[in-house]
This record gives sequence, structure tokens and C-alpha cells, in this order.
Amino acid sequence: MPKPPSCPTTFRAIRIIGDWRRSGLATVMPTLIGFVAGIALTRAYATATIESALFTDTSSFAVWSILVGFECALWLNIWIGLQPVNTQIKEKLINSPFLPSLLILLLFALLIRVALYFYPSIDSPLYGQFFRSQILHLGTFAALLPGALGAWRIRVWLNQFKDEGAPDAIDSRAGPILSDLLFAGRALQQFLLFSSAVVVVAVLRVGAFRNAFLDYTARADAFPVDLLLLYGLLFTIVLSFIYLPILARLAECKRQVRETLYPMPDDGRPNEDWYNARDRLGQLLQISRNPIEKIQSTLPIFGPLLGSILALFLPGIGI
Repeated sequence: MPKPPSCPTTFRAIRIIGDWRRSGLATVMPTLIGFVAGIALTRAYATATIESALFTDTSSFAVWSILVGFECALWLNIWIGLQPVNTQIKEKLINSPFLPSLLILLLFALLIRVALYFYPSIDSPLYGQFFRSQILHLGTFAALLPGALGAWRIRVWLNQFKDEGAPDAIDSRAGPILSDLLFAGRALQQFLLFSSAVVVVAVLRVGAFRNAFLDYTARADAFPVDLLLLYGLLFTIVLSFIYLPILARLAECKRQVRETLYPMPDDGRPNEDWYNARDRLGQLLQISRNPIEKIQSTLPIFGPLLGSILALFLPGIGI
């Protein structure tokens, strides 16, 4: 039987693709694309008017422009990085139907919009600032969306587990249940950490824009420091509404599994083996008994507020 003719072009293309993936450039490209898009967003038609040109002719505006570039790069990297986690959640835990997911998406968008509704708008001389700010708000929402949807899927699974987690079912599937709980905890912490990073960078971006605005006007009351702190506070409240109930439900399900696998003896006199086994399971499930550990697990929620305080110390920003 004759061999199929070889195709050097196809083999060369496959080798180039393989070399591209192994080199790590595939992960660098989203960063470069996002950075260039962010710079273009801040610089496009920025000199259309004399006031806008004077506003952009400062080092503080350059800092804000570069920060927007890094923020857009962060959006792309988080969106790409969280897709495999969401896929694992749908395969390992639950695949939520479309309509409830759409409803959660709309509620999440409404929550963000309500939070931004209470945030006063600043009239700056930058040409097209309203549209630039709306694009940045939309990009922040899009970057937060994968984490919010993933967290909602975990909450749906935890609700089902709490309702259907009979002792006999837990005893018969202890290994897979423990594995699923650990995976849900890791995924939820990853969603929370990435969401906090998105919002912290957004807060720093607002602080950098305040810096540029004050360099142009030289009036601190034109952009009060209270607005910067309010921005961080609003997003802290948003993250609290999304993640705190899910973290509490996850901890409750972990304790339910521990109580089922190691219940209190009928005589009320647990021995040392019972204590050791129960403590090992608690350490495995990361059930915190120390208040400091509980605070550390929820610390990313307060990242936006801490970021707004940090933004006050950016170079050139005065209170």
C-alpha cells in the first residue's frame, strides 16, 4: 500500500504552533494586546481640543494611561485564565442551565450599575471622557463576570449538597465529596482573589486619574478624596454581596461533612483517636477555628477599600 504523500507545510505549521506554545509567548500576547488597547483607549482623540491637549500634556496623565493599559491586560488574562476553572466546575460539580445563568448575569450587572449610580461623575477636560469611562466600567464588569458566574455555580451546588447531603450518602461517597469540597474552596478563593485584583486596579486607576486631574486644575476640591474612598467602598460592598454568603455556605457544608463522618459518640465521651481524626479532617477541609484565619480568608473582599487608601499615596496625589 503506497504511503500518503507528505506535506512539509503542514508539518512545519504544527511544529511552529508547538514551539509557540512551549515558548510561553501565547500567554504574553493577551498582555501585549490588552496593554496596547488600553493605551489606545486613553490616547485616541485625546488632543481634539486645546483643553484636552493641555490635560494630556502631563506626566500624571501618562501614568494614568499606562495604568489603564495594564488594567486592560489584566482583564484579558483573567478572562482567559478563569475559563478552564469554570469548565471544570461545569464538569465536576454542576452545569447550570442557561436562563438562570442569564438572570444572574442581569442581576450582577444591575448590582454594579446601582453601585456606580451613587458615584458622582467628574467633568474633566479630557475629550470623550464619558465614553472612555463607560468603556472602562464595561471592561471591569466583563472581567468580574467569569468569577461571579463561577461563584454562583458553586453556590447552586452547595445548596443542592446541603439539601441532599444525607448521612448515608456522605458515608458512601466520602472520598469524592471531600475532593469536590476542596475543589470548590480552591475555585472560590481563586475567583475572589482575581475579582479583588480587578477592582483594586480599577481603584488605583481612578486614583491616578485624580492625580492627573489635580495636576491640571491645582484645586483639591475639584476631585475630593472622599470620592476615591467611596469608589473603593462601593466595590467592597459589591464583593461582599457576591462572595460572603457563598463562603459561609461552603464552611457550613464542610462542617456538615465533618459531623457526619465523625459524629459525637453516644456516651458523650470522645477519645483521643476521635479528636485526632476529627482535627485531621478539619485541617484537610480548612475549617478555621482561629479568628485570624477566618479574617485572612475574607481579606480579598476588602481589597477595593484598601486599594482606595493605597491610591492616596500614589506619586503626586495629595489629600
